[in-house]
Amino acid sequence: MVDAVPAASAAPAAPGGPFAVAWRSYVRTVFQKGFMRRLSRKPSVILYIAENKVLAGREDRTYEGEALGRKMAIVFFEDTDSGLARRVNRETFGMHQVLLSIAEILQTLQAIDLPPDPERTSAHTELLIETHYVHLEILRCTCTLEPAAPEVHMCHLDGEVNAETALALELSAEHRAKMVLARALERHADLKPDESLQRAWANNLAELRARTAHLLQAPAAPAVPIAPPAGRGRGGRIAGRGRARG
Repeated sequence: MVDAVPAASAAPAAPGGPFAVAWRSYVRTVFQKGFMRRLSRKPSVILYIAENKVLAGREDRTYEGEALGRKMAIVFFEDTDSGLARRVNRETFGMHQVLLSIAEILQTLQAIDLPPDPERTSAHTELLIETHYVHLEILRCTCTLEPAAPEVHMCHLDGEVNAETALALELSAEHRAKMVLARALERHADLKPDESLQRAWANNLAELRARTAHLLQAPAAPAVPIAPPAGRGRGGRIAGRGRARG
């Protein structure tokens, strides 16, 4: 879905490097499997993350200028007047999955306005789109199937929390990567004067742990998402209970 340009085009070098790779990996981790999500710029659209693992073979592609973001399997939901959420695609009784990278999610939702540039490679475009997640809030919801609903896979959403905060609290201290800690500093306005997210991330892990210790105390037990059943539910929970916004 990320626009491509002919291979012969003289495109500028794509921004990237270790920070861009770490940021992409972090955002994918925030989109944990089995939970419902809303994005602050398109709150009317609900995303169920059916799978966020790397697709086999994708990591072997190294074409110059090609978008490299790995796909996630996503099911689109929407709110109804009854207060329940339902699938957008209801042509079958199943959960229709769409394969999208984190950049393609924002493109599909038309959540950003990136001017076209025929000289820009798809890899460059992808990286520019991914930077917009710095300014977005990703919300995570608990979802409970409604057995009395007139359609299958209709559910209640509650327990809405900031997905990044929930992830940081649920991870054990030894599993919090530098981006998790640097982003926590940014969310809590604890960056040093003139310190950007990238400069904070460049610090060593021990320093970042010390600086965020007061922000990430007493991590909560991890939520355990439960995959939706193939048919009509009996009040089962689709996604695990979220944590308090921090």
